[in-house]
Amino acid sequence: MKKICFVNMNAYSLFNPNSNAPIGGAEVDLYTLANYLKKYFQIDFIVGDWGQEKVEVHQGIKVYKSIKLQKTVWNYLKAPFLLWHNLQVSGADVYLMESAGIEVGIVAVFCKIYRKKFLYRTAHDIDCNREFIKENKIAGYFYKYGLEGADSVTTQNKDNQKMLWENHKIKAKILKNAYQIDNLATKNYDKNYILWVARCSKWKRPELFLRIVKKFPEEKFVMISPMVSDERDLFNQIKQGASQLTNLVFIERVSFFEIQKYFNKAKIFLGTSDYEGFPNTYLQACLGGTPIISLRVNPDNFITENNLGYCANGKLDLMLDKINYILNHPDDWLEKSRNALKYVKKNHNINIIGKKWRAILEKLTDN
Repeated sequence: MKKICFVNMNAYSLFNPNSNAPIGGAEVDLYTLANYLKKYFQIDFIVGDWGQEKVEVHQGIKVYKSIKLQKTVWNYLKAPFLLWHNLQVSGADVYLMESAGIEVGIVAVFCKIYRKKFLYRTAHDIDCNREFIKENKIAGYFYKYGLEGADSVTTQNKDNQKMLWENHKIKAKILKNAYQIDNLATKNYDKNYILWVARCSKWKRPELFLRIVKKFPEEKFVMISPMVSDERDLFNQIKQGASQLTNLVFIERVSFFEIQKYFNKAKIFLGTSDYEGFPNTYLQACLGGTPIISLRVNPDNFITENNLGYCANGKLDLMLDKINYILNHPDDWLEKSRNALKYVKKNHNINIIGKKWRAILEKLTDN
C-alpha cells in the first residue's frame, strides 16, 4: 500500500482534543482528507511538538511529533532538522501540505533529493497573490521555491486558481473543501444568537464583530476566538472589550468535535475577515442551516450565487443593513437556511471530493 504523509504543525488537537494546538481551516481540511484517504493509502501525519509522545497512533493514522512552535534562536536552528528527520522516518511516497510557510520549501527540497512527490494545497489568497512572499523574506523565498517546485498544486476556488497562474504560471486544480455530510442539520434547532468563530488574528478583524454587537443590543451574540501565540495583545484587547458587552458571550476555545452545535443553534454566521481561501466556518454554518453574512470574503461569489446570505463587499454599513434585514424578514431567512443545507450537501461531500483526491494521489504514486 502506498503511503501519504501530511505535514501541518497545528493539526495535533484534531487527533487529541485535549491539546491546545490552534487549528484553523487548513488543519480541518487536511484532517478530513486524511481520514477519508486512510481507506486507500497508509497515512502518516507530521505535527508540531505539543507535549505528546514522539510517535502516536490515532484513528489508524501514525502521528509524528516535530517542531516546537516557539520563537527562540535555538528553536529556529533545530526546527528544520527535526522536520527533516520526521520526513525521513515516514518515508512516504507523497508529501502533502497546506498553507504558506518556510516548511513548504523544506519539504519540497526533501522530496527533490529523495525523489518523492510533493503536493501543495493553497489555503488563503496570500498563498497565491505573492503577499506572503513579499512580506516574509527568508520564509517567503522557501515558500516560493516549494510552491513552484511542487509536483501538483490544488486550490480552493477559481480566484486563487487565476492568481496562481498569473503570479507563478502554475496550473492548479480546484478541489473544494470537504466535510462529512452525515453531520448535516436535519432537525429544527432553536436559533437564538448571532455567531462569530475565528482565531483572534488581526486579519480576521475581530474588533469589527464587537462593533456589530453594539449596534444590536436586543440580540444575543456568541464569539468563539482562540488566542494566537504571537497576537496575545490583540486577544487580551478583544476579550476585555467582549466582557463589557452584556449581550455577548465570549468563549476562548471549543473543540472541533463540539463546535458544530454552536453553528446549528445560530441565527446568522458573520464573517469579518479581510481575506480567506474558502472558510471552513462558512461550510460549518451551511451544515447547520445558518445563513452567512460576510463583510468581504465571498470566494467565487458562492454566497450570492447560491442565495446563502449576503456579502457586503467590504462595507460595514451595508453589512449592518443586511443583518437587520434578515432578522426582520423570516421568509428570507428560511429560504437562505434551506439553500445552505442544499449547497453543502451538493458541493462539499467528502465522499465525492475524496474520490478526486484519490485519483490525483494515485497518479502521482504511479509515476
